[in-house]
Amino acid sequence: MAYSGYGAESYIFNAAGAVGGDQSRRSTVLESVGNILACPFQDDILDKTGNHTYDTGTDTIITSASSDNLYHGTGMLDVTGGAGNALICTATSAPHQIPLTEPVTIGCFLQWTTLVSTPQILVSTNAAGSSGNYGLQRQSSAGWRWQGSSLTTLGDHREITPIGRWFHVAIAVEGGRSTASAAEFYINGQAVWTGDVSASSAPASDDWFTPTLHYNDGASNWTGRLCNAFISDNLLDAATIKALSDEAFGHASPWAPPAP
Repeated sequence: MAYSGYGAESYIFNAAGAVGGDQSRRSTVLESVGNILACPFQDDILDKTGNHTYDTGTDTIITSASSDNLYHGTGMLDVTGGAGNALICTATSAPHQIPLTEPVTIGCFLQWTTLVSTPQILVSTNAAGSSGNYGLQRQSSAGWRWQGSSLTTLGDHREITPIGRWFHVAIAVEGGRSTASAAEFYINGQAVWTGDVSASSAPASDDWFTPTLHYNDGASNWTGRLCNAFISDNLLDAATIKALSDEAFGHASPWAPPAP
């Protein structure tokens, strides 16, 4: 079963090069590359790789398009604010704890409805939220950052990731992450920043993973919708990340930011 921004199937409408020709189906990119975690949030909270389940938090899956700002009616994670709401995979879900010798690529498709302080996305970190194996931040007053043992600014990009706009975001970081590692940061399948990110923290047995957590208070410090979330311990190339973005939108990504 395929998962995309349009629902259970995604199509490419240019097969055979003629009106009325057979439609060709795009392969399911997300499940083939999200080898650590793949969460379309199409049906439920379960991770489709089988590596994780979320064992704390009250964010839910919504499927109604009536008033929930969903993308073409697709079920997705309803990210709500407030203490105790954020989904967390605790230390019993160890596959997210990626050794520093390995690369990491993470990404997702989302829309904000509110932002508070320093929203975090797809973070594997210690319980204090202060030192990460990997993760992204998007400061409401500044811009995007990589979260390792310290922060690396990935550029502002707030004007292309504002409240109310659907977008796809991803970062690919090379292995050897105990020191600065080469990385590329993507929005809607296009690289918007290339450079070295700060060293990552070595994973510890009590580290946890969350798609939305605000440090250690259990609150989601942004509200909105999220789906097509993935983690891979492979270094995904630009073509694959573009395909992931296209799959999330259900068609060719509708807007491309300028190259770095």
